[in-house]
Amino acid sequence: HMSLVPKIMELLKSQDAGDIIMFCGGIIPEEDRQKLLKLGVYSIMGPGTDTRDIAKTIEKAISERDSKVAS
Repeated sequence: HMSLVPKIMELLKSQDAGDIIMFCGGIIPEEDRQKLLKLGVYSIMGPGTDTRDIAKTIEKAISERDSKVAS
């Protein structure tokens, strides 16, 4: 995650695709979680995250992104 995600975030920004919402999942140490969030990852969901919570997080992220675009 610390080699791939930063590169993906960099490529998205360089291609003017910064509006794409990045989520991560899995076992990610707390120190890395903070770094990824600072890079622009919207949310990090660990193992066992309830599917309903994932759906709510995605809906919230899209709503926030769309309201930024509209303003």
